[in-house]
Amino acid sequence: DELGSSRDIAIHRLHQIERRFAKNPCLFSEYHKFMEDYLKLVHMELIPENEIDVPANSSFYLPHHPVPNKSGDKFRVVFDGSAKSSTGVSLNDKLMVGPQLQADLTTILIRFRMHKNSHDS
Repeated sequence: DELGSSRDIAIHRLHQIERRFAKNPCLFSEYHKFMEDYLKLVHMELIPENEIDVPANSSFYLPHHPVPNKSGDKFRVVFDGSAKSSTGVSLNDKLMVGPQLQADLTTILIRFRMHKNSHDS
């Protein structure tokens, strides 16, 4: 499969998060609540015990981590779709690119300047 295995990077990121949790039990508690909410909303699912040892590239594991807000009392979870799998391909690399919906910056600036000049006269 072109996407390859993402299990190793996800496990590595999990170990990083666990070290942060050991230093900050409050973060662990809040992150645990977040994960429970995601389970209830069916945004993710637990891997059944009998499927844990299946080939690593049969599923895609999306790494994630908490990012605190400026005050540090709350956080948001960032899912890392740009993390490279074993083949060097990320989930973001496989997304379909749709049409460009916004004008490029040069066009916007030219229109702004033309509009501004029409009012100056």
